[in-house]
Parts: sequence; structure tokens; C-alpha cells
Amino acid sequence: MRKNAKNVACLMLSRHCETIIPVVPPVKKYTHMKIKSTLFGGLAAAALLAISGAQASASTIVLNTNNFSDSAGGGEFAATVTSPSSLGINTAGYSTNAATQTIFNGNFETFCLEANVEFNPGVTYNVSVSQTVLKTGGPLTIGAAWLYTQFAAGTLSGYNYSQTSKTGGQYDRAISALGLQYAIWYLQAQSEPGNGPLITLTDANNHGAGAFLTDLANSAYSATKFNANNGTLGVAALVLTTVGNPNDYHQDQLVLTSPGGGGGAGVPDGGATVALLGAAIGGMSFFKRRLAAA
Repeated sequence: MRKNAKNVACLMLSRHCETIIPVVPPVKKYTHMKIKSTLFGGLAAAALLAISGAQASASTIVLNTNNFSDSAGGGEFAATVTSPSSLGINTAGYSTNAATQTIFNGNFETFCLEANVEFNPGVTYNVSVSQTVLKTGGPLTIGAAWLYTQFAAGTLSGYNYSQTSKTGGQYDRAISALGLQYAIWYLQAQSEPGNGPLITLTDANNHGAGAFLTDLANSAYSATKFNANNGTLGVAALVLTTVGNPNDYHQDQLVLTSPGGGGGAGVPDGGATVALLGAAIGGMSFFKRRLAAA
């Protein structure tokens, strides 16, 4: 019988029975790549979860009109803010005196900074604090901030704080509110409601702002009334955004802030997102250096 290569191999194997040493594949050496990927992915996921939590727990505001809201569509407005202390709001700075009251059941009275931006009364918005008026741009001015501190404290000369008195069927406090609102709009370089011409000193005075602007002229801030506040006085802008859409801005409002507070450039969630993201990136950099050194 003809031996083929296969048969020869079989014979050779039967004649030379040697111990067969199994071939063990070399141990695969894992690099840090997979560990890094898993670790960094975990940190990133944790950061995103933390950021989502911060956004979900952002402070909110509801604004409502009342008997003292002026006829031009401005303040006074009643503001209800969740967790005001987390925003540095100084609720203790508002007057509780019955004759000059500016806070009612924890809801403080405020005025808007923009004449041609709107909000819907009764709607819940996310809110943060800033020294910048974000929708229309520009800083909160010292003049507007000073007038608001005087109003909130119940000491604004010429302001009728009565909750009951009327003239010609209109609340006297609403008449005062109209004058103060125009003074604020003038100091913030706003245009007339309805996107009209720029509000001038004459326009403001014609709407009852004269007494309040005179008070400002006699104050220590007369020469700097158009300068940026930047925390000089304990007042900030309340920045309103649509819940779920931080780029949809609404009418900014005034608020008293605690000493040293008052917001920065304007971060919709008060800066929590940036802080958390920074912490996550810092953590990834730290572990990257540790793994590289290992």
C-alpha cells in the first residue's frame, strides 16, 4: 500500500511518542487605555448626572401683577422665588412696615429692567442673579440699583406706599410705581414700550420720575448713576429663562442681594453647571497623571 504523507505522519507519531508540551499563548499585557476609558467615561457620566441634577433643582420664580402695577406694563410686580437664600437674595432688606411694606408673605415687590421684553404673569421660570441684563445687554446701573434699594427699604422720598389710597379711581401707589419704573428705564437706556424712541430725561419726568431722579441727584451716586453697579450696591438683576430652555430669556427684574452677593456675568443656573463640569475635568486630569506615572 502506498504511503501518503498523512500515513507517514501517523507512523512517525506512533514511533516517537514524546511528551507533548502544550503551547501556552503569551500573557496579554493590558495597557491603561481601557482603564482610562472606563474611568473617564464614568467621571463624565457622573458630571453629566450632577449637571442635570443642578439644572433640575434650579431656583424658580413666578411673577404676578397687582394693584400697584403701573399702566405702562411695568412694576410693581410681586415675585415669588424658590430657595431665595441660594441666590443670595436679601429678603430681610425689604420693608415689613405696614406703612411702607415692600414684602408680603415672603413675596417681594420688584420692577423690570427692560421696557420691551415680556413675561407671562403666573408662569414659572428658572431664575438666576446677574449684574448684566442678559436679554437686551448692558449692565445694571448704579442709579437703578440705588433707587431700588431706597424703594425696597421703604425710604424712597416721594413714593406713595399706601395700599389703599386712590386718586381718580387709580391707586396712588400705582402712580408712584409708574414714575419709578420710568426712572429705572431711563437709567437703563431703554426705549419707550412698543419699541418706541429712547426714553429721555424729559420723557421720564413726564411720567412722574422727577421726584425720584431728584433724590438720586442728591445722593452720593449722582455722578456715577450710569456706571455699572458690579456689586457696588446690594442689588442684582433676576434673569428669567424658560424652564427647559436656558437660552430663552424673559424680562429681567430687580432684587436685593446679601452683602458680597449679586451675581456675576449671568449664568442661568447660578454657575453650578460650570463648577460641576470643572470639577469633573479636574478629576479626569488628576487620574490621567496618576495613571501615566504608574
